[in-house]
Amino acid sequence: MDFIEVAKRILEENMALKEGETFLVIYDETTLQIGESLFEAGALLGAKSVAMRIKKMAKSGMEPFPIVAEAMADADVVVAATAASLTHTKAKKDACSKGARIATMPGITEDMFFHGPITADYKIVRELTERVSGLL
Repeated sequence: MDFIEVAKRILEENMALKEGETFLVIYDETTLQIGESLFEAGALLGAKSVAMRIKKMAKSGMEPFPIVAEAMADADVVVAATAASLTHTKAKKDACSKGARIATMPGITEDMFFHGPITADYKIVRELTERVSGLL
């Protein structure tokens, strides 16, 4: 698989991105290839894709610039593939309260993008989970 194939899978299977939805990807200098791939994948899926490259934040939990927070609140789907986490920010909470589906990927690397849990086959995971649940 190449970067765009992995990104498309993430957007379709994990984020349920639909054609015509507004999709925002936030990335920094540590995730250039991942951010660009997510942007391209969103466009290929027919979403209104927007990419915002931000300066690497000093630590997790810092609020993004207001323009980024506004874009998050206006998007249907947001993926933040950044070095520091946006998970526990007011910007993320506000966007969720407006209905945005958000995935944060703090510290994601290209190796994780191709070989980590993000590559799991969810059909197989479901089958195994149901089998184990049945045994319990």
